[in-house]
Amino acid sequence: MNAPLPARNTQHRPAPGAQAAPANIADAPPKSPCVDICRMDAARQLCIGCLRTLDEIGGWSGFSDDRKRQVLAAVAERRAAGE
Repeated sequence: MNAPLPARNTQHRPAPGAQAAPANIADAPPKSPCVDICRMDAARQLCIGCLRTLDEIGGWSGFSDDRKRQVLAAVAERRAAGE
């Protein structure tokens, strides 16, 4: 008779050097709202794809996560208002 195999560790471990996923999705860095439709509406001064201003688009990569969330909230308000 064969001896039973030892219990396996079934916990997921990230690959060496990989960053662990945030414990809470709210802690994840905000993703850009860009939808690859990059044209500015001159009258509204907003991108017709993502509804961001030029300053919001240009500054995105340097913004803090809190500032990015503020931009995303403004985008959501613009969408709701039909802009």
